[in-house]
Amino acid sequence: MPHQEITLLARRWPWAVGVVLLCGCQSMPSQNYSAWRLSDPASSSPYRLPLAATPNSGSPTGGTNTLQKPAGPETKTNADSGLAATDPNATTREKPDSPELSSTNDSFANSNERTRSNSPVKLTVSDPAKGKIDDLVSFRTTVTNTGKVDLTDLEVICDFDPELIFPGETTQQLQQPIDRLDAGESRVITLALKVQEFGQPCVLFRLRLHGFEDVVEKRCLTIDPPPLELSWQGPEERPVNSRAEFVLTLLNRSPTELRETELIVAYDPSLAVRAGSAGVVRRPQELVWNLGLLKVNERVRIEMEFECLEVVDPSMLRVQLRSQGTAVATSEHRLNITRSTDIIGRLPTE
Repeated sequence: MPHQEITLLARRWPWAVGVVLLCGCQSMPSQNYSAWRLSDPASSSPYRLPLAATPNSGSPTGGTNTLQKPAGPETKTNADSGLAATDPNATTREKPDSPELSSTNDSFANSNERTRSNSPVKLTVSDPAKGKIDDLVSFRTTVTNTGKVDLTDLEVICDFDPELIFPGETTQQLQQPIDRLDAGESRVITLALKVQEFGQPCVLFRLRLHGFEDVVEKRCLTIDPPPLELSWQGPEERPVNSRAEFVLTLLNRSPTELRETELIVAYDPSLAVRAGSAGVVRRPQELVWNLGLLKVNERVRIEMEFECLEVVDPSMLRVQLRSQGTAVATSEHRLNITRSTDIIGRLPTE
C-alpha cells in the first residue's frame, strides 16, 4: 500500500473506532430485548411472562391475560417484525405444558371414581321394574366385603318416594346397620315396600363406610294406573252421634267401555244412612247405583252421608263395581268411631 494511503487511514482511525464503540454500546443487553438468541437462557426471553402479568403492547400475545407457554427451541424470533415464527415441523399444543397442572386436574376430576373403585365394599340391588297398586315390591340388597380386611360399622340407608310406603312406618327413609362384615363375606338384606300410588317412584340405596365415599345404587319402578280407579274422600275418625260425609270417585281408565255397570257400597251396622246421590237404591246394609254405560276415561262422583251410631274401631265401608254381573273393581274405607267429648278436658260420656 502506498505511503500516502497509509497516512490517510491512520488519520481517520480514531473516528472509525469511535463509531464501532458507539454501535457496540447500543447493542448491549438492556431490560427490553430487541432480539433473543437460541443460546440465551429461557429466562431472558421477551415472550416469557408471569402467570398474572399483563403483556406489553409490543408483546406477540397481544393484550389478553392467558397462561403463557414457555419459549422453547422450536420458537424462533423475528427481530424485525416482532412476531414469533413457529417451526412448521414442531408440535403445537393448545394446553399448557405444565405436567404438575395437568396431573392435578386429572386427579381432581377422577377423585370420586378412584374413591369408589378403592372402596372395599360392593352393593348389589335387584330390580323389580314393575308393580301394581297395593302390591308389595321386594328389593334384594347384597353387601359384599371385597377386601382382605374385616370391616365394622357399615350402614345401608334407603330413601324412597312417597308413592311407596313401608308398612307400619310414616318415614320415607330406613336404615339398616351392619356391625361387622368379614373379608369376603356377603350379607343379604330384603326390603319390601307397598305401592300406594301409580307413577314412577324411585328407591335410592346408599352403603356407608367410614373413610370412603358412599356406594350408591338407584332403582325405579313403573306403576301403571289401574284400569278402574276408585278413590275415597272423607274422614277417618268421627265421634259417636256425629255424621260423616264421603265422596267416592270412579274413573274408567280401561281402553274399553263398560256396560251394565252398578256401584254397590256396603256399610256396617254401626252406621246409618242419612243421604246419598241421586239414583240410589237402598238395600239392607247396602247402597246401589245403576250407572249403565261407563265410557272410556269417564269419571263419576258419588256422595253419601252416614250417622255414627256406636263406638267402633273400625267401622268399614266396602265398595264393589260390577259390569254385566262381574266384579271388576273393589275398594274399602276405614272409619274409627270414638267416644264424644263436649268440652276439652271433660271426661268422655258413657
